[in-house]
Amino acid sequence: MDTENIKLIIAILGAILSILSFIWNIIKDSEKIPTGFYKFFGFFFRQQVAWVILLIFSGFLLASYFIARNTRFLPLEKVSVMSIYFYPKVNPGVGYSGTTLDNRNGKQSLSYWLEYDLPQTGDAFTGISLNFLEPVDVSAYKTIEFTVLFSDEQARFRLFLKDAYNEEDFVILGDGNIVSAKNLLQTVSIPLATYFPSVARTAIKEIDIDVNNYFAQGKHDLTVSNIAFRK
Repeated sequence: MDTENIKLIIAILGAILSILSFIWNIIKDSEKIPTGFYKFFGFFFRQQVAWVILLIFSGFLLASYFIARNTRFLPLEKVSVMSIYFYPKVNPGVGYSGTTLDNRNGKQSLSYWLEYDLPQTGDAFTGISLNFLEPVDVSAYKTIEFTVLFSDEQARFRLFLKDAYNEEDFVILGDGNIVSAKNLLQTVSIPLATYFPSVARTAIKEIDIDVNNYFAQGKHDLTVSNIAFRK
């Protein structure tokens, strides 16, 4: 159990006890309260000021919990002003890329899709480049997460991270090392320190989603969405 969840539990318990103390001080003079019940709660809640202090403390814990929870994820759309560049159609072969606006659950996010038909020979590729107008500091985050939907078991793509100092690392998705290509929605979480060791996480400049015919051939498509950094 992480620290934030412990804070939440303590805050809830403190709030419940403080509310019970408040209720007790309203009903304690009632003649209908059994003697044993009266002695127990009278002893337990005799320090009313202490319970008020505990309620205030619980409020601070709850506030800190929700603040921490709201900053635990950094969706790509909130990172920075971003320009999106679509690689041109490849030749030989065919490649298309684009975005779709997702408005589900009252939240707006972009889905990035690739559709390609790559030959076994030659030099063919396609993809999407997401460029931040200013370098972004994600050093406080441990993973990059997203959801992905592959058209079939042979679909593949690369995820690149590039920094402002021209360093880059990439991972191949779909080959089973990190995630297998399946025609169902999957959530993927990739540790930044493990898979992107060369990249300066204090100055991320670009994220690329691409594919070439060195590791993927034939006709396939895929959709990547809900890209976010997570603590």
